[in-house]
Formats: sequence, C-alpha cells, structure tokens
Amino acid sequence: MDFSSVRTFTCPQVVPKKARASVRDKLVTLMCHVYVPTHKALFAGLSDGKLVVWKDRQTGAPSAKEDVPFEYTDHIGAIRCITYVEGIGSGLLFTGSSDRTIKVWDPWVGPTTKPCVQTLNGHGGSIISMAYAESYHILASSSTDNTICIWRPDEGRSLLLYPWFKIVQSIRGVPCKDRYTAGWVNAVSARGGESLAIYAGDSQGSLSIYRPQDLGRRKEISFELVKKNDKVHDLGISQVLLVASDNFLFTLGFDQTMRAFEATNGSEFFKVENQNRCMFTGVGWDSHQQELYLVDEMGYLAVWNVYMEKCLTHHQLSSRKLLGVTLVPQRQQLLVSTEEAIELFDIHRGVRFQEISGHEGPILSLLTISRRDTAVQTEDITRIISSSLDNTIRFWDPQDMACLALFREEMSEICSLTYLPSCHLLASGHDDGSIRVWNPETGSHIVLMRGSENVHRNSVSAMCAARFASREYLISGSYDGQLSFWDMSEQKKAGEKGGTVTPKLEMLFQAHRETEDEVLCMTYNPFSEILFTSGNGKDIYLWNIAMYTKEGQLTGHEDSVTCLALDGNYLFSGSEDQTIRVWETANKYHLYTLKSHTAPVTDLLVIPDTGYVVSCSFDATIVVWKYQKELVLKQFQHSEEFRCLAYLRNATTILAGTEQNNILFFPLDFRELEANQTEKLKKPPNPVALSKADSFRYPGFDDKTRPAPSTEDYTLSSDGASAEAPKDKDGRAVSFVSMHAPVSLTPSVAGSHRDVLSRPESEVPPEAHPTPSLLSVAKKFNLGEVPLLPKRKETTYERVLLDLPPSPRKDITSGSG
Repeated sequence: MDFSSVRTFTCPQVVPKKARASVRDKLVTLMCHVYVPTHKALFAGLSDGKLVVWKDRQTGAPSAKEDVPFEYTDHIGAIRCITYVEGIGSGLLFTGSSDRTIKVWDPWVGPTTKPCVQTLNGHGGSIISMAYAESYHILASSSTDNTICIWRPDEGRSLLLYPWFKIVQSIRGVPCKDRYTAGWVNAVSARGGESLAIYAGDSQGSLSIYRPQDLGRRKEISFELVKKNDKVHDLGISQVLLVASDNFLFTLGFDQTMRAFEATNGSEFFKVENQNRCMFTGVGWDSHQQELYLVDEMGYLAVWNVYMEKCLTHHQLSSRKLLGVTLVPQRQQLLVSTEEAIELFDIHRGVRFQEISGHEGPILSLLTISRRDTAVQTEDITRIISSSLDNTIRFWDPQDMACLALFREEMSEICSLTYLPSCHLLASGHDDGSIRVWNPETGSHIVLMRGSENVHRNSVSAMCAARFASREYLISGSYDGQLSFWDMSEQKKAGEKGGTVTPKLEMLFQAHRETEDEVLCMTYNPFSEILFTSGNGKDIYLWNIAMYTKEGQLTGHEDSVTCLALDGNYLFSGSEDQTIRVWETANKYHLYTLKSHTAPVTDLLVIPDTGYVVSCSFDATIVVWKYQKELVLKQFQHSEEFRCLAYLRNATTILAGTEQNNILFFPLDFRELEANQTEKLKKPPNPVALSKADSFRYPGFDDKTRPAPSTEDYTLSSDGASAEAPKDKDGRAVSFVSMHAPVSLTPSVAGSHRDVLSRPESEVPPEAHPTPSLLSVAKKFNLGEVPLLPKRKETTYERVLLDLPPSPRKDITSGSG
C-alpha cells in the first residue's frame, strides 16, 4: 500500500509559519474538516471563526490554478468541530465554535441567500464535539461547561423550511468532587436505529454509554447512563469513532494509545500503542476494505487490519502534525489535515509486502492447494507451497504465513515442483535428472528411477499433472529434450478407504529433437487431452498423450518460451522476447500479442473466477490483462525481480516469488479492475491511417464484444496525400472493417480471405482463418451477405459494402476520429 499526493487545499487566511513577518502576526490555523462525497464538497473550520468550502470539481483531480474557497464568517470564535447530516433536505452542516454556539448551515443555497439558517445557544463553554443520530434526528453536543446537550427539532415548527432545533435534555458529564478535579466530555458519538445510544469519552479517560429508557413507548426521549468504563485510557479521551455496521467503537487517548470496544456492551478487544511515542490525533474507518486509519502528531499514518490485529502499513505523509483523516473509499482516496492545509492522497493498493523468514535463495515455484479436511468434512484446508534454490520446500499457512513444515533436499538442487491432486502428493524435479515424490503429511519421499538410473540425463525443468482415462499421470520435461509419463493412480483394495500409489513409467521419448531445444515449460488441457511443451526452440508443440504423438506446433516467438498457461482453448505463452502471445488451440493459430514488459516474461497464470491473465517478469512488474481486449487492467511494480506466480482464491490475492528470496502478496479488487476496464473502453479507439501496402487496423476488436461496423466516411492518408474513402455508384458509404482483428494479416494473407467467405468455416485452413472471421461479423450483426468489392491496384485494404445511412465525415489523420 502506497500513497501519492493529488493536490493541496489551502486558504489565503492561513499563513505558514515560515512566511510570517513576525511572531506578532495573527495566527490563523485550520482546526477541523469534513468531506461530503455526494456533493464533492470539502468544508474546513478556521481558528478565526471562518468556515471555508471547496465545492464541485475543485475536490477532484489537481487543478492547473489554485482555487480560492468560499468563506462564511458568522462565527466569532474558532470552529472546533463540524458535522454534516445528509438526511435533512438537501443536507445540513453543523459547526461548533469557541463562541459557545452551534450554527446550522444550508451550504447548497444560492449566492444571494444567507447559508446560516439557525444559531443554537445553550452551552456555557466552547463546543468541542458533536454527533448526530439521523433515525431520531438527535444532535448531541459536548462543551467545556461539562455538559452534553441533546437537541431535537421542535414539532410545533415542522412546517418551516428547515427543522428548528431546541434543547430537550442536558446531561452532566464528569462528576467533580471539588474545584481541582474539574473536567468535561471531550468527544461524543451517536448511534441510531433500535440501538439508540450516545457514547461519551471524557477528560479523565472514562467511556460512558447513555441510552434512552422505554424507547418507542414514550414520545419524548430521555437518555440515562447505562454503563461507564472508568479509566479505559490512563489520560483523557480525545476522540470517539463509532462504526455501527461492524459494531466497533474506537477511542483515542492522550496516553498515546488507541483502544477498540464492542459497541453493544463496551468490552475492550484490541489496543494499539503508538510506536512513535506521540499522541494519535485522528481516526478513520474504510468501510470497503475494513481497515482502520490512524494519524499522529509526527505526521505518520498507520493502517490496521482490526480482525487480524495487524499493521498493514506505517507511512509518513507529512513532516507536520496531522489533525484528522477522512476516507473517500469510492475513489480510493483520503484527506488529511494539518494546521496549514488539507491534502488529498490517492491510495495505491496491492503492494502488501511480507518477507518470509527461511528461504535463503530465489523462489523457484509457488503452489496453492486446497484439500477437504477429513476430520471436519465441511472445511477446506488451504496451503501455500514454495520451493527455492536453497533446496527447501516449505508449507505456509495463508492466514498468518507461518511456516508449517519444511522439506530439505540434500542430494541435488530443486528445479521444478508440481502437485498431484488426486493422490495428494508433491513431485519435484532436480538438476541431476531425478524426480522425487513427497508425502506432504509425513515429509517422506521416494525417487522415481528407470532401473538403476535416473529417468532424465539433465535437469528436470518442467512438470505437470494430467488426468486421462480415469488415471492420474505425472509428466516431466528436461533439458535433455525428453518427456516422461508416469502413472500415479491410487490403487485401492476392496474394503479399504485408503490406497497406495506405485509410480509406473509409461513412456519416455525424445520430444524436442533439436540439440539446444531444452524443455522449459509445459501445461495440459484436460478437455482436449493435449499436452503443450516449449523451450529454447521458440516453437510450442502439441502432443496427444493417448497416442504419444505430435499433433502440431505453434510458431511465432523470437526467443525462448519460458511459461505457458491455459484458459479453455486459449493458450498463453510468455517468452524471453518480452511478449505474451495468445493462441487458439483448436485451429492452431495466433490471435494477438500482448506487450507491456521490458524484460523476459517469467510466469503466467489465469484467474479462474474472471479469466484475467496475470504475467510477471524480471522487469519487477506484475500485469493483470483483459486479454480479449488486449487491455492492461492493473500493473504492480516493486523493487524485486519476479520469478513465479500463484493465486490464492479465497483471499483474491496474487502471490509472487522473487529473485531476492521473498514472497510478495498483491490483493486484487475486482471492482477496481472492472472500473479500469470500463474507463479504458470509454476511450474511442485510434484508427490508423492507411497507406499503400498496408492493411487497415481498427484497435479494440475482440471475439466477444465488437462494435457495429461504422459507415463513417473517413479521409484516409496515402503516402502523405489525402485520399477520400470510396463510395459505390449509388453514393452509399463504403466502410473499412479490420481484416486482422485480432489477427494481424499481411497483404498476401489478406487476399486469401476471398476464398474464406465462399467456403464453410470448418473447411478453412487455420493459417487463412481470421479471428473472428469477416463472415462471423456479418452473421452477428445480421448484415446478410457481405460482398467484397474488387481491390484497387494501388492499395491492399479490403472494402465492405454496408447498406447503412452515411454519417458525417471525419478526418482520422488529425485525431478527431
């Protein structure tokens, strides 16, 4: 988690200390603030009694010029607290001041109307805290006069435009034994609904809970003290925050601690001591992420997971004292205030780094396994398994990343690792050509041998499990170019629940025949029963595991293929040429190439819930792709080089192993990814100007969603000259449809598509089959027969006649299209 400053809100009245002419200059500081997300408005109270507000767009992205806020000057004393209530009319604002008054504002009135609609008088001291319970329209306020006043609208004035508040109850705060022990309530919070209550923290460190008696039976509401926790803080309580949806109550104290309570009974369950040895000054709650935010006098922000009682980050946002924090979870932003300004920060999630003690070498592979607990049949046990160049295999608990077990190999280095789900065994490949099968429960292992020798003559670099003909197989590939197939099926005897596994070598053959074509990666498609392998030879081979025969190969990469992943019939290959290629395996053709990384791609995975593809690289980035649209939805950056990936499904978290011996966690927010996709798809695609010997490309096409073919009469660029797109003899617009969307067609291949449209799609050779074909576009939009007009001699693009009304002409060479 990281934070970046978006903009700073300043007031002309607030002069920084460094800019003051002398210490006698009048000191004006910010005291408090509140943000109203529905109106995108930010309010702040100043020490000179002025209320300032930034409205509308001014609270959004950084502005090129400094916006001057509006000012309201009804108070004559410092504004100590602000509360906004959404449910009254278009919304009302309450401000409490040192002038002993509370003012009620309608901040949304026009410039000619006075925004202050009522002044509440009743306290004999400065107003220091307020809270509002909307369900009963109760305003609670505390003051230095040691009282809590309860305000409610006067029913006799219900016909007025605004509710007219009056005091219905005054509660004595801190009991005083003598004039030397005087105190007051520093903070109040109100809870509405059936559990109506007032929570009060006082200057003696006590937390009091007030509730009404016979709620619902009596017309008037009178609060009584039902519970008081004495000395929950060693010194006074400065702030109280109620999170009614989660039944949490958080208090900050002058004793440099934060304490968390159950709101219903007031019992404490969590405590945080400030590691900076200073007082916490503000508290906020992120309802979307279920996280607690704390700011302090040293300018630090601490984010806590209350459920795990773990600090997620501790970050210094400012060198000055922070006064408060406000979360804007819908926009992944937060506001923090100092005495001089209010600063808006973007929250960057996903980099939740944790260093795992134990591994002393680069992480080679990561696996996540989930298995039903035999003792409690309704629970699944999830484990994370990692292997490293330090020759260890470790098992981790995903809840707290505690190391549960460690297997150490003494004889040879570990090169690869896979999991056999049916028999619940691990298999590891080693640099001496051996394969070891491990029992995760006991740590015992056996070595798979071919007679008295190892199966492979070189390092076992890739392994996978395959289910075929009701039997489970272990398939291994090596630097020697060979593939070995082992029957790992469990043998059960009649009447016995368990069984035994006796590995049996079914086949060993030379798959990659070139001398330097080492097997580096493999994956298995259980639906087509095809095994895919690749390596230094740059090509991807397809193998029928029933017959042990080659079914074909995919060619296109310019360097070694390092990783493979599958999503149905779509195959993804990552390479040292820094690209990811997407293939359709049923017809064996290349769809498109994903380019984002600046170093070799080291691993790929597909998120099963969404179909997103995740890639990592030695360029220290992880990219989340919407591959159907060739979109980068999210990119995570770090200082360490990534080697391998895994996905923790129940926590929607990506795990990454690094070259620097660590395991990193990247939580995914699917709502954020969908929002990123929607935002990027709103942007119009950029057509590419045509020139001679070029095919027309219109970015944004894919298999599933395709915009209807346009009839816009573009002005095309040809060798620097302007050439108008042709029309037919009746003056109807002729539109250009991409012939290589998503496949990139060369002029020679484009010509073959005349034959494609005249033949059934099943008979079209793969190398001439576009994806999706022009015929499929016509079928999808019910365009009927799509005739292709003869090509002009001077150009190579195809023309498609569409019987649609013409639209205004646009010039794509100027960027207006």
